[in-house]
Amino acid sequence: MSYRIADLRCAEELEVTDDVIRVWLRGGRTLTVPLRWFPRLSAGTPDERNRWELIESGTSVRWPELDVELAVDDWLADSPPEAGTDWACVGNLKISGHTISVWLQDGRTLTVPLHWFPRLCGGTVEERNNWIAPGWSMISWPDLDEDLTVRGLLAGGWSAERARTLGRWLLARQEGRGIEHWQIVEHHRSDPKPVPLA
Repeated sequence: MSYRIADLRCAEELEVTDDVIRVWLRGGRTLTVPLRWFPRLSAGTPDERNRWELIESGTSVRWPELDVELAVDDWLADSPPEAGTDWACVGNLKISGHTISVWLQDGRTLTVPLHWFPRLCGGTVEERNNWIAPGWSMISWPDLDEDLTVRGLLAGGWSAERARTLGRWLLARQEGRGIEHWQIVEHHRSDPKPVPLA
């Protein structure tokens, strides 16, 4: 099933614990947001907090008994008003067999399907675990020549790399040649011969 970016910013399911709001978003992402950001929800009973309804096709959540309505877009913003920070910064990151989980310093956690990023899928466990966060608003995997921004992950962006370019990168890996993104692009411009993706 394919989604538009706008669809990926809609909630499908929700759970409220004593500490967080956990939101399952369309497209396979999950987001946890600190409950402390929302004093009126925090003040409600567990039953009141779990009696919610999705409105406007999942773009907002309403708690009728607590007279609270929150937009999912605000939870996915670079700088949610409730967080009190200038931007979302990477605190930690973990890659499992199927997901990337990013803990942000403002208290949110975002989990994204790994298959959205073919280079990460094509890397070894060691290469995927060798990441750095320069400036803390970007995540880089130097061994895989992959860079992701926190802003892009929050927005629902996945790898937009063209199949041909990805194929050249995979072929270079199979042949044991190191190749940087700019070299692949230059090679693509000068060599019109097709390259197998396998």
